[in-house]
This record gives sequence, C-alpha cells and structure tokens, in this order.
Amino acid sequence: MSNDAADDDVDADGYEFYGDDVERRPGDARVDDMDDEDARQDDDDDDFEREFAPESAYARVKHAWMRERLAPEILSYIDDDARELKRAIDAQEQRLEREQAREGKDQATEICLNAMWTELHRAKYVLREYLRTRLRKIEKYAMFIALDDEDERGSWARLSEAEQRYVTNYLAAVTEHSRSVLDGLPENYRDLIKEHDDNDEMSQAELRESKMVSKPNLDAAVFFRFREDVGNFLLDENAAEDGERSIELRRGQILLAKYSMFKELLETEPPKAELV
Repeated sequence: MSNDAADDDVDADGYEFYGDDVERRPGDARVDDMDDEDARQDDDDDDFEREFAPESAYARVKHAWMRERLAPEILSYIDDDARELKRAIDAQEQRLEREQAREGKDQATEICLNAMWTELHRAKYVLREYLRTRLRKIEKYAMFIALDDEDERGSWARLSEAEQRYVTNYLAAVTEHSRSVLDGLPENYRDLIKEHDDNDEMSQAELRESKMVSKPNLDAAVFFRFREDVGNFLLDENAAEDGERSIELRRGQILLAKYSMFKELLETEPPKAELV
C-alpha cells in the first residue's frame, strides 16, 4: 500500500559527525574545512527532528493507528501522511546507512547513530502496524466493504486504491474457495455462495443484512474524549435512555458509550472528539 513512495527521490546529503576529541586550533586548515561539514550535519539533524517531531506525519500516522485500533469500523485512509512518512523513512534510512559505512567514526558518532536507528525503527513499526490493523479489518469485513461501494461516505470510499484492489482480489479468492467447499452443503447454509453469485437476485441491501456477511458492530462500547465544548448534543432516538434526548458535552470529558452515539463528532474537521 502506497509502496510507490519508496521510489521517490531522497535527500542525497549524508550525516557528518565529529567527536569532542577532534583538535581545534586557531588557523588550523582542517577546522576551516569542517565549517561546511558542521553546517551539513546541523541541517541533517534538523531534518531528522522535523520529520519525526510531534507535529510531523509520523505523529499523525501514529494517532491514526491508535484511532484505527479503537474504532469498530474501518476509518478513512490517511494517504498523504502515510506517503510522507514513508518518504521520510526511506530518506533517513539511506542517510544512516551511508554514515554507518563511513570509517573512522568515534564513540559519540556511534551513540548518535544508535539513537537515530532506534527512532527510525519505531517510525517503521508505527507505519506497518497502521497498515496491518487496516488489513485485518479489510479481511474481516471484505464483503460488507465491497457492498458499500456506492456510498460516497461508506467503507469502500475510505480505502486507498491499493486496498480496494486487495478487497476485490481477496473476495475473488474467497469465492473460489467457498464454492469448492460449500457446494455440497444444504441450501440454507449456502448464503455465502449466493453473495458472490453475479446471477443472484438478492439486492445489495438484502446482502448487507445477511447473517453470513460480517459487519462492524457500530454499537460497540468505546471511550470518547471530547476535545472541545460541544454543548447540548441531541441523541438519536435509539440511543436515548430513560427519556433523555440530549446530553451536555464538555471539553476534556470522557464517556463510555456506543460508538454510533458520537461517531459524527469524530468526523468533523477538526474532530470534536477522539477515541481513547
């Protein structure tokens, strides 16, 4: 998913480190020559800090991963942030590999490199887990997602192009396997075959409600934290309890509630609520 980001051009500048044991004497030509190298090192250090800073794509992908883990349904794919993080990882990995191969490194350089490799591996782990979390949901709800392709705000529209292709190929493989295994079962156990049959007369709405189609539980209990004062929030009739039709929502408040109750507050820009 978004693997084409790996082919993007990367920064060709490498890291240059100098230990405290380097002799610096006034008028020494080497000290003068090192001015440009020190400036380049500072620039690369700044690049590293910027690419993995709290407000960077890394932080946004990490936050999206946490949301994806907590939400019962699949959320919108953050294509731009995932691509940006992938490019930053690839560029930083090439820089560190060049510096790792350089001879004559001192102990201070090795310590810096080890710290940077640790941060880089952490960023790679976050990106991979974000994609894997989505992949698990896609495989679990593949048929439900595929039946949602006409809804502009539905599950299908939240996938990346690569994920949409994966759903199509995954369902084709499941269909072939299902027909070979389920053909011999009684008719009332063969709903899954019908769902994949192009000649079947069942409507999409009927298919979506079929017990054989795994679907996310939007009434699952989750923790909401409200990021701003929402005020008097009108509850859905099905969500209202004890005759209560509205609730006062304040900034910093944390509630355990059905996901469907405050789902719309997660989708505002910026989000008025978050999952915790």
